[in-house]
Amino acid sequence: MGTLTTAHRLAAGASAPAELIDPKAERASWLQVAPLVLVLSLFFGLPMLVVLAVSFFDYDHADVIPTFILDNYVELFQSEVTFRVYASSLKFALIVWAVTLVLGFNIAFFLVFHVRSLLRQIGAKRNSATSPKPPPIGSGRLVRITNSRG
Repeated sequence: MGTLTTAHRLAAGASAPAELIDPKAERASWLQVAPLVLVLSLFFGLPMLVVLAVSFFDYDHADVIPTFILDNYVELFQSEVTFRVYASSLKFALIVWAVTLVLGFNIAFFLVFHVRSLLRQIGAKRNSATSPKPPPIGSGRLVRITNSRG
């Protein structure tokens, strides 16, 4: 086999060489994602860490006692209710998946093979608003060649 170009290596998942990464573009991308990371960390990550920490504490009726214990998790996984909830969730997920699979396949089949032929029979024409088509491959080169000649 021949040697791979940089584009082939990048398409295969290899990391880009340092000389190909523009530092300004990289900094700009980090600045664009920074507000989202800050908001998610503040309003999702921090409360989740607090809940995780408190889940290892002991408790009584109105107090949380900061003592490291695993009794909460032992009670959770030994509870009959936990397994019933997991089984119920799995059952409903499988039902929804099966209904979606059956309905989706049949509706797609009907749309592809019956509605399209019905539209052809009544003479409906395709236009770019209802069914956009991608430009043919190589059309950019054809435009450049035509444009350079005249």
